[in-house]
Amino acid sequence: MFDIFVINGRDYSIFVIGGAGALIYFVAQLAFCLKAKRTAIKLIPLYVFLIPVIYLALIVFGAFESQPVGVLDGNMIVALLLGCIIGIAAIGEILAWTVYGVVRHRRNRK
Repeated sequence: MFDIFVINGRDYSIFVIGGAGALIYFVAQLAFCLKAKRTAIKLIPLYVFLIPVIYLALIVFGAFESQPVGVLDGNMIVALLLGCIIGIAAIGEILAWTVYGVVRHRRNRK
């Protein structure tokens, strides 16, 4: 394995990659919020966010059959990874809507 972000012998790759993912989602959502006039357009990144959430729910509730190999179940591994990705995207989504709410509140106050 490559040591990409190692500082003082500790690997911070997962934090840097996760932070970059949250930042990308934050910038995309904030751009939609600030530039779009209609609410349906502002919610496009949220719609994209909900697709993996629905897929995760289908996996967890057993909509897809798989044969476990020993203790490992492929669907639950996919669900775990998808849950991590959804969590990272949710951080960017929540921060973007929070920043947009503050900006909009300050514009309306003036």
